Amino acid sequence: MINLEETVKLTLPANLDELAEQHKVAYRGAEPFPFVVLDNFLPTATAELAAQQFPSAKVAAKEWTQVYNEGIQKKAVGSIEIVSPIAQQIMHLLSSPPMLRFLEKLTGISALLPDPYQIGRGLQISPRGGLLAVHADGNYHEQLKLYRRINLLLYLTPGWEEEFGGHLELWNANMTRCIERILPVFNRCILFSITPTAFHGYPLEITCPPDMTRNLISLVYCTSVAPEDDEHPRGTLWQKRPAEQTELLKASPDYDELSADGAYALLKRYERELALSKRENDSLLLRLGEARENTEILLNYERNMLIHRVGGAEHWVSSMQQQVAELEEKLRLEQEKSLEEDRQLTIELGAAQQWAKELEQQLNVLQNKNILSHLRNYLQKKL
Repeated sequence: MINLEETVKLTLPANLDELAEQHKVAYRGAEPFPFVVLDNFLPTATAELAAQQFPSAKVAAKEWTQVYNEGIQKKAVGSIEIVSPIAQQIMHLLSSPPMLRFLEKLTGISALLPDPYQIGRGLQISPRGGLLAVHADGNYHEQLKLYRRINLLLYLTPGWEEEFGGHLELWNANMTRCIERILPVFNRCILFSITPTAFHGYPLEITCPPDMTRNLISLVYCTSVAPEDDEHPRGTLWQKRPAEQTELLKASPDYDELSADGAYALLKRYERELALSKRENDSLLLRLGEARENTEILLNYERNMLIHRVGGAEHWVSSMQQQVAELEEKLRLEQEKSLEEDRQLTIELGAAQQWAKELEQQLNVLQNKNILSHLRNYLQKKL
């Protein structure tokens, strides 16, 4: 048996530019929201090698992150840090510049960036009984501070059959009708824009054999600028299908099983309340964003004021140190000057003392001469 890991060079489709040109009009005008389905997307050898990187459901249950919420989602996720080197290379390939240029040309969204974290993304498997409720993905990446714009889903389970289910459902904006049901066949790539009404999921439990799993690579691409119609950061918007809404209505004490008009009116009331809740949620998110922005401004102001005060204190300390140094130098010079003056005074005092001694000696001589003169005169008189 050929070891694909040793022989296969991992590559993207050679005709990416042609694919983008061929499908861009259909993508941008698609209903219920911009999307495209590209079959046999990766070269066959690359896709087969990618398919080998998924573990069994039993292994994934032990080693991968389990995402399970009753009636909402059931799957396992292998983050980029724990999957095989080959799987990492394939995800890097799908995030490479040629892939980004293809996506920009296809969607008309410029300056796309890959997500290096791929939190909740990467390799995913759903076992028998797995599901994902209909929802619109959150539009904001907290770690990167970027806006999620495009989803990529690349299905990699060989031999997937219609009766296994797991169809990706695309719903209209008011959640009254499923517009598309797409079977996750091998090497099928689905690309779609992330919008507040890009409702999608596989809400029906998968019925594949116990030893099979619904495998895919899920990636997201971002921009630094938000779209005009989805500019406020928001989380995932989970939805109820009409059948699920009916179950909610039946559980209501206001439900009249015999009155279709009453049920319809109650459904519309719930829809209005849901719309109001969404508006309130959007308002809260907006206020939260403004509070974060104001907090950041205040923190920056306080930080700058502290830096200014610290800088002022450092300048004052430096100035005082300079003044002390100048005073010390002045004192040193004064001390040297005083010592010099003391030395000069000592010399002058010594000289004065020597001069006084000489004067005293001369005076003594003069006095002696005067006495002799008087004696001589006296003797002359006597004689």
